[in-house]
Amino acid sequence: MSVSDTQKGAIAENLIANWLMIGSSGRLSPYKPLADDGGIDLLVYDRQTKRTLLLQVKCRTRTNSMTNADRKTVRLNLRTATFQDQDNFYVAGVLLSSDLHSPEALWLIPSSYVQKHALTRNDKNGQPMLLVVSCSSSADSKDKWSSFRSNDPCSFVEMALQVIDKIR
Repeated sequence: MSVSDTQKGAIAENLIANWLMIGSSGRLSPYKPLADDGGIDLLVYDRQTKRTLLLQVKCRTRTNSMTNADRKTVRLNLRTATFQDQDNFYVAGVLLSSDLHSPEALWLIPSSYVQKHALTRNDKNGQPMLLVVSCSSSADSKDKWSSFRSNDPCSFVEMALQVIDKIR
């Protein structure tokens, strides 16, 4: 038996929550909603500024489970029904190692940027269904998502702190 995609998502959410608490020396307090109806996986409360960052967490692993091939791109699918374009809503993408213990890459992408630059996939009736973010898994990539990338939890936390400091 192997770890399911749902379980991988839960692992990623918990890892991010832990990194945010540890890396901010307790300044950031992540909370998990009881129901994920609004596309928010983590609410990150800043105890210093009293601001809240909303995160939708998307997780992928290095190996594509369908082909068992090494991933060159990390595809993050966001349902339009739950996606929110607002100042404090961000997408946290995580490329986890195959053992699910550590990140190979992390992204913290503003929802406004996702709204403008993601590909839109429509349903059979032509209505927008998914926003698709395709990030390169290469550390030296200069794709349109690279400015939101970090390669370790410490720099991810620094990015989150900078984002929170700018929230109105």
